[in-house]
Amino acid sequence: MDVIDAHTREAAASLPVRTLLRTDQIGWTSALVHECESPSRMDEPFETSSAPDPVLKLVLVSFNRWFIQKANGWQTYDAVRGGLCFTRANETHRLRWRRESQGALRMIHLYIPERTMSSVAQEMETPHRGWAGAADAFFDDPVLANLVMATADAARNGASDNYGQSAATLIAYHILSGKASPERRTYEHISDRRLLRVLEFIEAKYDQPLPLDALAAEAGISRFHFATVFKRAIGRSPHQHVHEVRLRCATAMLTSTQKSVHDIALSCGFASPSHFSAAFRAAHGESPTAYRARHRHE
Repeated sequence: MDVIDAHTREAAASLPVRTLLRTDQIGWTSALVHECESPSRMDEPFETSSAPDPVLKLVLVSFNRWFIQKANGWQTYDAVRGGLCFTRANETHRLRWRRESQGALRMIHLYIPERTMSSVAQEMETPHRGWAGAADAFFDDPVLANLVMATADAARNGASDNYGQSAATLIAYHILSGKASPERRTYEHISDRRLLRVLEFIEAKYDQPLPLDALAAEAGISRFHFATVFKRAIGRSPHQHVHEVRLRCATAMLTSTQKSVHDIALSCGFASPSHFSAAFRAAHGESPTAYRARHRHE
């Protein structure tokens, strides 16, 4: 069994965070889940400690602006709720951050043994290279996000280290098989705090009715002016954006949960299962049931 290196545990322990969950404290050795809260702002540059095992980080709250030092200076990134960041083995970052909303920055860090990544790559006869396909900073992959959440939930509910081992292996397969889709979802270009507040509101409330009047009220501007400003900044109408968020979440649930299509449709804010099926077919060219069956057998 591959195990998390002791130096990785030390690196996790050195983070300036309040720990909510640490699976090495409940006997897990084949994966390390570290759910934590950080201060809402880190104005002084902080350098992460080197860890011999890679880590997948999942953001649990919306709109955190990160400043990461690169060779050409400080780069700005927005981390949206559900966004991920993959840090390779022995990689360090010098960074600062600032939440656009009140409250602590909550994240889940899931460390995977480097030997697990390497052995999966060897079995698949594919190059490892620390996941060369990883995005430069934060990216979207709803399947990976759901796997991280499920692993943390299992640990909280008393699952054994066997669950952690299975989760680490599955995540490694997902990453190295090419099924991972590290697409950037970012709002760095948006400086209007009213729109950032609305985008966060949509990410948190997509399962509820979101009429234009409610979104305009959240922004604190008139209905007509809000629709114009939103489309100019985001590139699509508020209705189109809400639809995209709902469809993205539903697509992830099809491949990462056992929920029925009916339950997924309603839990993601669609008016009815038939409405969801029609929207899904328009976007993917097949029904939700066919999509789920195909991805389970790929």
